[in-house]
Amino acid sequence: MSIAFIGNFETELPSPSMVDAALRFFDDALALGKLTEDYKIHARQDFSSAGPGNAFMNIIRLWPRYSATFD
Repeated sequence: MSIAFIGNFETELPSPSMVDAALRFFDDALALGKLTEDYKIHARQDFSSAGPGNAFMNIIRLWPRYSATFD
């Protein structure tokens, strides 16, 4: 599954409602059986230099399911 945030989050964060919606999306997908219990969250910046912006990336790295590794 993929989700996208529209905006430049290099120095500013997305709105709290955008972040809440993303986290609820993952919770709902898990509850509906669309994700396994051991799912991981990765960000575009994990794959290339392009990504959600450094400010937002610092927040994503704190999410419980975030993983920079692909094991």
